[in-house]
Amino acid sequence: MSVIENGRFCKDGQYDVILRLAREQGSIIPSDWKIRFTLYWDCKVHLPLKPLEQKPYLISDQQKDVLSVSYMYRVADCELTQHVRGFRCPWCSNLCFADSKCLMIHLESSHVHLKFRFKSGKLQNERVIVVTSNEDFSEFEYFLIDKRDGSWTIKPFIYPLKQYIAPPLAISSLPSSNFYHSHTFMPFKEGEVDSEDEICTHWLEQLNDETLDELSDVSDKEKQMMKIWNRYIEPKRGLADKNLSSVCIEFAKSRAHQIVELDLRNEFAFHLLNILEFQIIDSGCVTKCLGLVDKVIKQH
Repeated sequence: MSVIENGRFCKDGQYDVILRLAREQGSIIPSDWKIRFTLYWDCKVHLPLKPLEQKPYLISDQQKDVLSVSYMYRVADCELTQHVRGFRCPWCSNLCFADSKCLMIHLESSHVHLKFRFKSGKLQNERVIVVTSNEDFSEFEYFLIDKRDGSWTIKPFIYPLKQYIAPPLAISSLPSSNFYHSHTFMPFKEGEVDSEDEICTHWLEQLNDETLDELSDVSDKEKQMMKIWNRYIEPKRGLADKNLSSVCIEFAKSRAHQIVELDLRNEFAFHLLNILEFQIIDSGCVTKCLGLVDKVIKQH
């Protein structure tokens, strides 16, 4: 009696079975491995064995050999193509599936270390599956599989320590409120002191007049005009640029007689043109202000 009859082991003992798959040429995956087991027969079975039921999602190789599936492996700048006839998995014992949808479900669920993208080929019956590495599993060397016994080489790795919590900051005991000067409306700086009694209007006017008198390239009429303008504008604290047009008109109404008596009409016009040059007021404001002064001149 031989050891193997009709594809079955008939005697007890230890067996070493070398399995080798008939693959297409160009495969990058090893397709042979060894199985070692011990066989004991307790009783003899004279009845015929029940035939295996074919699973609904699996079909025979003869039915699907007409279709061609190309696996395109891409790693960095390298690319390798493997052609397989039928919807087969090149890693799971050449397992064949009914259609491309079942094959993709199997590949994505069973081989999570890879990414698969299905696309149509140039030919009508050709299907192409692009295989790339999965960056989420890049720490392990999955491609160092030697045999089909499930062993692989694990490359040790260490995650760098990250600071997810910001360093503690010093919190002031007092709230950070901004304080402003009551006359200039400018923000306080550290170490400054402000008081209502420190403001002397007469002293400031005298200092301003002395500063204007020291100017050598300005005529006396221009100095006098600047003094009148400073006297009028000084009480108006916190004046914005957009309100300067109305201030000029009010100044022309209230100081028109003084400008005419001191013959400062030309100096006032030159002052308005200087403000117009900075585009703070418009030409209409200049015309209106000079018109108020000219109206007083006509009355005299």
